[in-house]
Amino acid sequence: MRLFLMRHGESTDDVSGHYGGWADFPLTERGRQQAAEATSRIKAANLVFDRVYSSPLKRAPETAQIVFQETNSPAPTVCELWKERNNYGILTRLKKSEARETYPEETRKYETGEWVLGQERFEDAATRARAALEFVKKQGGENVLVVTHGGLLKALYSGVWKREWKQFGDCEWREETV
Repeated sequence: MRLFLMRHGESTDDVSGHYGGWADFPLTERGRQQAAEATSRIKAANLVFDRVYSSPLKRAPETAQIVFQETNSPAPTVCELWKERNNYGILTRLKKSEARETYPEETRKYETGEWVLGQERFEDAATRARAALEFVKKQGGENVLVVTHGGLLKALYSGVWKREWKQFGDCEWREETV
């Protein structure tokens, strides 16, 4: 199976100074344009997907929908397993300045790489990423697209595949053989 992994486009939390994570922020206009540009590259590569999956958080299915509308691929299927890692815990959804005032100790912990109350541990995210990958493999398909998030992609690459992590940009996609 050729598995194409894509990070969603720019979302409103990326530009508003909020902690995203499991918060359900939509794409910005720029994020929609990034998805359209990624779709153009997909079309130029003559790629058609047998299956398309996305995280349930708005920014991922919105990105997947733009790809679907412009290619001869099936409609995206939302899959809870591909949801973002809850990396921010109790800080999720808060504006960063508000988090510093409301939860100064938890903000300090996050900024220094310590565990934050409510945060999904990396090992748990990697376990979920492994389950998401196994789910996709079980469903089959020759060319499969998954639109998800940076935190879960990091868990997949470094936690499951034990590879060096290289951050995905907005709407960047990579091909893997699984």
